[in-house]
Amino acid sequence: MGRLARIASVVALLNACAEGEIGSTAGGTPRSAERGAPDPVRAPSDGDYDHVIELAGANTATSVIGMINALPAGSVLVRTADGEGTLATINNNLIVPRANAVFYDLHLTGSWTLHDGTGIWAVNGDPFRFKGQNKNNWFIRDSYLSGGAGSTRAEGCVGNVYHQNSVGGLGLTTGWVLENNTFANYMDRESKCSEPDHSETLFISGGAQDGLIRNNRFVGGGSTGFMLLNELGCSDPAACYPRNICMEENTFEAPRENCCYDIQVHPKLEPYLTTHAKSYIDPAQDLEMPGGSYGVLRAACP
Repeated sequence: MGRLARIASVVALLNACAEGEIGSTAGGTPRSAERGAPDPVRAPSDGDYDHVIELAGANTATSVIGMINALPAGSVLVRTADGEGTLATINNNLIVPRANAVFYDLHLTGSWTLHDGTGIWAVNGDPFRFKGQNKNNWFIRDSYLSGGAGSTRAEGCVGNVYHQNSVGGLGLTTGWVLENNTFANYMDRESKCSEPDHSETLFISGGAQDGLIRNNRFVGGGSTGFMLLNELGCSDPAACYPRNICMEENTFEAPRENCCYDIQVHPKLEPYLTTHAKSYIDPAQDLEMPGGSYGVLRAACP
């Protein structure tokens, strides 16, 4: 594993790959019933955190935010309580209120706005939208994130842009990790990260740098592709074009919505693919990409 892959070291517990997937059930998600249980050696330990919040049943995002804000400074682990037969649920849209909060072994709904050091670990989300703009050292791993069957599906957004309201402002998103997840059913055109005329599972915009996308399964791609690298939110290629992103060991599966390619790169990045917009898309992955100069991105991570 090369330099870019080692950025996962910013998250102390990002090592092992949990087996299986998380599924969604109307009557609650049984713990370990629809996914392989996380490796007990690598699972979060309460002793690794300054504070632990145990949840049971259904909880609103507002109530969870209140619990976190009521705690003194320090890291926080939010998890399903011991002895519960089903995953605790956090409903509605959660804006993570402070740094270094990890959410583990839960069912999530709505959208999530991440903070510095946020961890989403071994969770089930349906529908699920996450936004990692301008925050650093966050991770999502061992999780099943589904766009759902309704009209609220949207991308995961990484970088400077959300509804294009950050254009002109420089903000970097570094040290982020997406590892061992399934991203499913992000296919409709109601994009919440960019324009409404296309959609993709991951919208990676200006400011997204030093990221790792490894060993994820993408099922049901958008009208543009599973991933789109875009310059939006950045007017200075040298300062904030998306770069130093390692994409390896991922799989891309049908169905696709009018989509020819798995990974798309915006034409504005093309003149900078060997300099300010250089990333690495391991050719060992079975994927479709445009030809031409985009081929320089098809290289093993250094």
